[in-house]
Amino acid sequence: ATNNNNAGTSSEMGSYDVAELVATSRPRYHMAPGPAIPAPVGDAIQMRHRFVASLPYRYPATSSTSSREEGSSHAGRFLAMGSVLPPAEAKALGKAFKFIHAVGIVPLSYMDSNEREAARELTSVVDCPY
Repeated sequence: ATNNNNAGTSSEMGSYDVAELVATSRPRYHMAPGPAIPAPVGDAIQMRHRFVASLPYRYPATSSTSSREEGSSHAGRFLAMGSVLPPAEAKALGKAFKFIHAVGIVPLSYMDSNEREAARELTSVVDCPY
């Protein structure tokens, strides 16, 4: 995908370099600014970044992943964060434009087996988008 700095001129977003970095590093959470879309602000329309949360996704096996480890890989999740808005504007626009999201950022190496099992999110996972 391409990231074109001329707003509205490209229907694709993202960067192949970032996608390669994420696919290699396999983070549990990948956060970036959300897509800018027009939103009503009083009597005007202004561009605001929208919050987006992907479904959890499973990373594909690599040459260094054994078949035993392949099914036990942790899930990743992409979060696109929204613009920070004044409280009245945030309330009027609703949750689609929220700018804060709670995540439990604990390294997998510090988790016990029950926590790692929950981090795998065995249900509702999709193919890795990277």
